[in-house]
Amino acid sequence: MKTKHSYLEFKRARKLIRSLKLKNSKEWKDYSSTRRPNNVPANPSKIYKDHGWIDTKDWFGIQGHGRFKFSINDNYFKKWSHNMAYILGLWFADGCITSGDRFNITLHVDDKYLLEKILREMESDHQIAMKTNTCCMFTIVSKEIVRDIIRLGGKYRKSLDVKFPIIPVNYLPDFIRGLWDGDGSIWYCNAYKIYKSSICSGSKDFLLRLYQLLNKNISDFRASIHKTIVKRGSLLPNNAVTKRRGILYSLNLSVNNTIRLRDYIYKNKKGLKMIRKYNKFKKCGKIRTISRWDRNFVTFKNFKVFIKQNGFKKYKEWRAYLETHQRPSNIPAAPEVIYKKDWVGWKKVLNYS
Repeated sequence: MKTKHSYLEFKRARKLIRSLKLKNSKEWKDYSSTRRPNNVPANPSKIYKDHGWIDTKDWFGIQGHGRFKFSINDNYFKKWSHNMAYILGLWFADGCITSGDRFNITLHVDDKYLLEKILREMESDHQIAMKTNTCCMFTIVSKEIVRDIIRLGGKYRKSLDVKFPIIPVNYLPDFIRGLWDGDGSIWYCNAYKIYKSSICSGSKDFLLRLYQLLNKNISDFRASIHKTIVKRGSLLPNNAVTKRRGILYSLNLSVNNTIRLRDYIYKNKKGLKMIRKYNKFKKCGKIRTISRWDRNFVTFKNFKVFIKQNGFKKYKEWRAYLETHQRPSNIPAAPEVIYKKDWVGWKKVLNYS
């Protein structure tokens, strides 16, 4: 077999590697990075996929029921820390449990560095593999880690009905940062020259609980939940492509609440994070103008009193008044929106007595 890299034939390459009698992945990693000849690939499972590749055990010549073992801190999820909460959040967004004892996380290839940091944090020498041309992943085989993930609220096939886990309040910002780095998005809205953000999930209950916790822990926080019917192959806000038709829920944040979210989830400045999203959050700036949803307006009854006291009789008089910029901050410019539940129409409001 010839390749553009002039690699050895599979059997010759395998014979060479077997002669080294490597014992674990660390020894292979050391050999691959320092002494591996150019005619032996660093990713043999990909290069020899259709030319004789069986599995890692066969490649290294491990006999019987032995396993070429990768190191990992199997107890990593037994103790809370800021980075542990972040990794757990990222797993809830972009991870899964497969084949009983396999824990994995998949990210865009541009975020491979983050997977590398996570593996170092978990004291692992597992390898990162390309899942598609645009996605990479790692798979960790550990019954203990899978048991702990399930204990903490994870589950198999979690996409549509996962429940929000119980997270200690000190680590909640890190967990939500991990969630947002996985299933969240932030973008610049050209029409209004502002940044907005959202996060999506197939589980409405999960987003409702997330909203409750954000509302509880962030002053003046508000958001809205939208339901969307998505078709197979649709592109989601996090750039993932749907594999089947279904219902998707999204928690949507306006500019001010995007800023409030940023200040909350990036409290731990040294914690793990996805740099490209963090850089966008930094560009949001500060809250300079207060949106109508963030103001404390007078009641509808007192608004009608204000209309009477100022002698407005026609709608155009109200519009002209708005142009003077003398309106008090607790009087809404769009009362039909603010008092939507009580609104009776401009005609009745202007004829109020």
